Amino acid sequence: MATFLLVTLTVAAYVAMRRSMADAGGADGAEEAALRWAARWGLDGRAWRWWQPVSYLFVHDPFDIWHLVGNMLFLWVFGNNIEERFGRIGFTLFYLTAGIVATAVQVLADPSSTVPVIGASGAIAGVMGAYLVLFPRARDRKSTRLNSSHEWISRMPSSA
Repeated sequence: MATFLLVTLTVAAYVAMRRSMADAGGADGAEEAALRWAARWGLDGRAWRWWQPVSYLFVHDPFDIWHLVGNMLFLWVFGNNIEERFGRIGFTLFYLTAGIVATAVQVLADPSSTVPVIGASGAIAGVMGAYLVLFPRARDRKSTRLNSSHEWISRMPSSA
């Protein structure tokens, strides 16, 4: 349930951002609206506001939907297992903590950056790391289609 809620909130933030860009009209207006979103909800390491260490997790690049899709796919696939192990509240706190730690590392690595930090990649990396630690022997079904008439299913360790 927490995984579903995190995915839903992230997609809703993306849709809201895209709507504000559409309402701004024209390419210049859309880009300006995207920059305003990133400045308000993303994290600027030089002058951040109290909500940004969490809100930045829900803001993604509006010009690259595949970043959002990839993050949400990995959250959905791996997050459910971690949520079962940690519980809803524990998983949510873990996810937010992983995201905050990732941001702290980013800001410490480049404290003079003028580009706001956005996206859930750091939190997703934390979820994937937890999955590898908690389920080191888990086997995921991977399918490989060699041609249109044959599909082979192989089982390989998650850590591979």
